[in-house]
Amino acid sequence: MTVVPARRTMLLFDIEDSQRHHDAGQQAIRQTLYDVVGALLEESGADEAACRTEYRGDGLFVLVDPAVRLPALLRQLLITLPEELAHRRQNHGHGAPVRLRVVLHRGTVVEDENDVVGSTLNSAFRLLDSDPLRSSLRGAGPGTDFVLCVSETVYDDAVWPGHKGIDREAFRQVVVPAKNGSRVLTGWLYAPERRGQGAEPSEAGPDSAARPGQTGPAAPGGAGVVNVKGAQVSGGHVGTLTNTFNG
Repeated sequence: MTVVPARRTMLLFDIEDSQRHHDAGQQAIRQTLYDVVGALLEESGADEAACRTEYRGDGLFVLVDPAVRLPALLRQLLITLPEELAHRRQNHGHGAPVRLRVVLHRGTVVEDENDVVGSTLNSAFRLLDSDPLRSSLRGAGPGTDFVLCVSETVYDDAVWPGHKGIDREAFRQVVVPAKNGSRVLTGWLYAPERRGQGAEPSEAGPDSAARPGQTGPAAPGGAGVVNVKGAQVSGGHVGTLTNTFNG
């Protein structure tokens, strides 16, 4: 059978500190994750039969229905996801509360009946496991149930153009250093509490070289420093990539 690469939208979710739960607790938070992601996809207009969903370790990986427009999916990530998670935090009887790291990426993957592979998928997992995303969730207040990072591709296509309901000032650039010969990765962390801080968006438009937050090459060797817009976070080392979630 010939496998043809296809451009797909990828959603990755990882549950924070899932290993602290006993077996029954892990089953409960897994069901909560399925319920929350199901509600998100339904609200975005996705056909469940056209999505590929896999539970991996402590999280969930979804290839989204190709018919779903990227801005529509991102809007629901910013609206439906926090509502669903907050509801479960406030009402423990309606699903175990969870806190999530989330990555939205888009790129070419190779898919067959057994697996999904591709360098873009590897990049999405690197963003998911990066120190900026982990630190952001750890440092968030008790009322914060998720942190979201979108890839550079998603930022260009769905954030920077200024689609309705998507505030580009609420996204801050993060750079994950190169590792083992891989390229430096740029992502955009959704940080609404920092809206308006740092550089203001350029008026030049999405194709301009003056786009806000654009950075130069990383320090040689990926020196463990992650550049965050207006600040630096030390300890930007990214662990060995495996397509497995590590809560």
